[in-house]
Amino acid sequence: MRSHMAVLLTLAPLLLGGCLEHILSDLEPWLDTDASSGSTSSTSWTVETTTDAAPTGGIQTVTSATTSTGPDPVDMTTTTSGGDPEGPPPTAALSFEPAELTMPGPSSAKIEVGETVMSAILYLDGKIVAQGPPDSLTYTFEATSAALNGEYNFELLALDGQGGSVKTPAMLTVELPAHGTVRCTFQDKGVPVQSGVSSVVWADGYLAALGLRDEGAGPRLALWGIDPVTCNQLWSRTIDLWTLLPIKNQPSSGAALALDESGNFVIAGNLAQQGGVRPYVGLLRGDDRSLIWETLGEVGDQAAGVVRVRWPYEHIIMVGSRLTNANPPRYDALVKGYTTTGVIWEDMLRAPFTPDELHKDETNKYSEHALAVDVNPDTLEVIVVGEREFRPNNDPPVYSRTFTARYYPMGGRIGTWTSSGDYLLQDSARSLRRCGDGFVAGGWASDSPPGSIRWPLARWLDAQGVSAGRHSEPFADTETAGADCDREGKVVNASTRTVGNQTDVVLHASLLPQDPPVWQAAYAGQGMGDDRAATLACDEWGYCAWGGYERVDGKNRAIVQIHYP
Repeated sequence: MRSHMAVLLTLAPLLLGGCLEHILSDLEPWLDTDASSGSTSSTSWTVETTTDAAPTGGIQTVTSATTSTGPDPVDMTTTTSGGDPEGPPPTAALSFEPAELTMPGPSSAKIEVGETVMSAILYLDGKIVAQGPPDSLTYTFEATSAALNGEYNFELLALDGQGGSVKTPAMLTVELPAHGTVRCTFQDKGVPVQSGVSSVVWADGYLAALGLRDEGAGPRLALWGIDPVTCNQLWSRTIDLWTLLPIKNQPSSGAALALDESGNFVIAGNLAQQGGVRPYVGLLRGDDRSLIWETLGEVGDQAAGVVRVRWPYEHIIMVGSRLTNANPPRYDALVKGYTTTGVIWEDMLRAPFTPDELHKDETNKYSEHALAVDVNPDTLEVIVVGEREFRPNNDPPVYSRTFTARYYPMGGRIGTWTSSGDYLLQDSARSLRRCGDGFVAGGWASDSPPGSIRWPLARWLDAQGVSAGRHSEPFADTETAGADCDREGKVVNASTRTVGNQTDVVLHASLLPQDPPVWQAAYAGQGMGDDRAATLACDEWGYCAWGGYERVDGKNRAIVQIHYP
């Protein structure tokens, strides 16, 4: 509720990687262990399914497959006909493993034929989905969401090349939970003071979450491992347990988390140090969370995003901001490349981004913040997103606009793009995830007046980091903290929404920019505690997890929830 806004505003910049001004002063309330009073929240989810924008048939993986319509299959009973009357008749059996899908995942056809069978054709509801020699014929049905629920009738036609054939049926049943249904919830119930999650990534067999945890000695950068089926905590560690730097007792918070090719953790965070903010970058082993490498940046720099680049050799890229003027606070966007030997390249993003910009900002009075980063696996180019102050013409207003920057993996800026205000006059991008051949960025949009209401915004980006579409929902006073896409291509958004005196989490998923939501949900405590989202990530089967914090008994408590696609 509004009475907690002082604390909420302190957590927001920490969870968003320190993109807002006055980071140091915002950290101070986290050092006070005397939490303000509040009501205990009991959690509830309401899920509304609106439009099934997913395909009507399964996603099939096929070897030697066609999409043509073949001969009408016979009734779903095994029949044999023709062939050499003196030889053995052709035989065949068809089944699916598993025969019933109740969770997103694959079901593979199991085909067995007699020695006389030379070729086979697999039908789904009368249409050919696979054909070829039986020893190389494979087929996999992928159940990606409840949009595919139903019974699927298959039939195998086996031919012996002598005019003989046999037909055998099989049925596959798909019954997945409704779109957006909560699979499980993680709540950091054991924290004595407060905690929060800023970033989540899907690891091999579990979900990893990064944020902060205060056990009574002040906030510390924290890492959790969470079971993706039950949301039970598998393990947790704070920075003081692994760092070899003299920072064990200094206030810190996690900003961004990524994985490298070996499953190791790439961590970016921020420290309150020397009267300012200082970025921390570290690399931990995925198996035991032991330290591989770590470094500190300069006081005045802030970390917001991180990624591991594998070519021409593995190195780390951190993005954030650099303080260029203390009063009033002004920033330039910062992009830095690291190896375990130190900084190998650095780029500052400041106006003008392109030669044709009307206002060159010669006195550097406009601010820029890099807020997220990812890598294009096809080109290995690095894409950076954020927000910048931008004056597009000679009119007085200076707007906040989304920008992207594209880099070679070893440094060297290729190009930039700045939003034209194509939805509302102001917008921002605060998250970035790979989606199809491009990316999706989550952020907000608003009208021109200072303090105007913000609306959630998801923006599709092509491989060059240029806008290819956008989507918003009529949720007033709402900002998207994280966006990602599932296996069907639906873009899922996790946002924070304020209605009256209550701040809650809202989620919605859309297949195309112009489409209405496939599903939407809201997370709200039954008391007066406020809840906020800071991040979202989806796994290969479309399970989407968001993280942030909820307000319980006057304390901020880390929360992660996983939803079905």
